[in-house]
Amino acid sequence: MVDIFYPEKLDKVKYEIAKVHKSSGELSEDKINSNEFKAIVKRISALKGDELRAFALCISKKDLIMLAHYAPRNVYKGSLKKITAVLSFNPSDEVLNALFSSWQNNYESSNGEVIFTVINRYQGSTKKFKDLFKLSLDKLAEAIKEGVVDSYLSNIVFDKGIRTYDRYSACLEDMKINKDSLLGKQLSNLFYLGCSKEEYLRLKPHELLEIVNKLTYDHSKKLLLNLLEVCDIKDLKPYNNILIHYLKTTGKEGTKEFKGYFNGIDPVTVRKYITWINIYDLENIFGNDERSRFWSQYADRCIVRHHPNTRSLTMEFDTFAVVEFRRMGPIYWFDLEYFNKEVYRRCQNLTSEANLRDWLYHSKKYKERKVHHKDIWTIEARRYTNKLLMRS
Repeated sequence: MVDIFYPEKLDKVKYEIAKVHKSSGELSEDKINSNEFKAIVKRISALKGDELRAFALCISKKDLIMLAHYAPRNVYKGSLKKITAVLSFNPSDEVLNALFSSWQNNYESSNGEVIFTVINRYQGSTKKFKDLFKLSLDKLAEAIKEGVVDSYLSNIVFDKGIRTYDRYSACLEDMKINKDSLLGKQLSNLFYLGCSKEEYLRLKPHELLEIVNKLTYDHSKKLLLNLLEVCDIKDLKPYNNILIHYLKTTGKEGTKEFKGYFNGIDPVTVRKYITWINIYDLENIFGNDERSRFWSQYADRCIVRHHPNTRSLTMEFDTFAVVEFRRMGPIYWFDLEYFNKEVYRRCQNLTSEANLRDWLYHSKKYKERKVHHKDIWTIEARRYTNKLLMRS
């Protein structure tokens, strides 16, 4: 014969609980913030031993589900250990679904561990969790512990090679992630850390910026790197607001911020970012004119720098450099070594455009070439620039 455990004083406690909580079985979801439900939480927190077990046996299914919805929040600061004990005494798919659903709005809270305490009461708990939510119980627990649950879940989808929003959303739905929950909304944002070019281009510039502004530093960096990887330069041009945002963090090439941000990153990706900056600077300084269009052809071969004091623009190639002025004026080409030694610091530090123009005009000994913006200047400038590139 199998012995059946029956808590001592059960009948008496059941009667007392029923008398105190006559309508507890009638509570609905919209009453979870009511004084009545608050009293239940306090009551559970005060119960001990047989009384707590008796309560767990007596609680109605509706109250149990409501308690499961409540547990990850625990706004009334009840005894989570005792609330979990009540839930663990009555494990069911409904309880787990309620816990998992509520946890999604509280996933950054340590209360999420309630889920694992309850699921572990199941025989074959790992399989049960996998069946219900298409997730590894152990790996999710580890992700929650490390505070990276959002990255873990989004990477599950990306690891399947999924890069479109519809398929991404469908995978989250299979995991029973509610798209309107706090976690669901965060995962919607994280989609743009690994999506296709077409998905970026569906967004208006301000919409993408709104998403970027909601991301952590690490997530924001992953989005930028993916954006650079999947998009062509011509695709990036409408998103200069995104570039302006990132420049506040990355700085420009040559700064310690830039070096630190892109340390270890594929040089091809870094070069594309520099090219994007170059084209933005050329258009920002010259406007959408003949000069910006001309020099944009070389944006992937140089580094553009603006010098506000002298209203000048320099373009540094591998073996030579070019000096232009914001206002029309002559174009100068220099050997890079001499440019770095003598010219750059004057472009940067002289106090006016006039001073730089005068210095360049009288320093004929180092001038490599000078072209004025007249007639067919682009032909001469292209010919000479290409000639120098062929030598490098």
